[in-house]
Amino acid sequence: MASDILQDVTVDEIPRVLEAMKKDWPQHFLLHQFASILEQYHKENIQNPKQVLYKYGDFEDGVYIVKSTFAIGAESVSLIYPYTTAADYTEFSKVLKETTRIPWTEKFMFEVTARRLMPTIQQVSAAKGCDLGTEEGTILFLPPESDIENK
Repeated sequence: MASDILQDVTVDEIPRVLEAMKKDWPQHFLLHQFASILEQYHKENIQNPKQVLYKYGDFEDGVYIVKSTFAIGAESVSLIYPYTTAADYTEFSKVLKETTRIPWTEKFMFEVTARRLMPTIQQVSAAKGCDLGTEEGTILFLPPESDIENK
């Protein structure tokens, strides 16, 4: 299997991600929070392969994707959180087009996505034949905890 354009961020790279995010405070808050939690998981030797941080490019202006996969009842749903500090979205578009880590043919959701990234996401999803709906200011209510499991 060929390697993906997005690579896993290793435990040794997490401090570099956190350092890079200091430049873009508070825009990067959710990514910073996720990386901090991931770092804590590694310190406590907790394996959670259902939530993964991927990176393309350098730490300062690269593209980051957080992917969380959950089973809700009989269905599997991936939540995708995309992020980049780059002002030019060429690399962001390239990642969306080339990665196999986004399940374009399955049920998934981009979560808490910056408005500035939406035109690129919409353009790529349309080219992939996806029916992408957008909502602003929406709260997603999930079923009771007993119905949700890491998949």
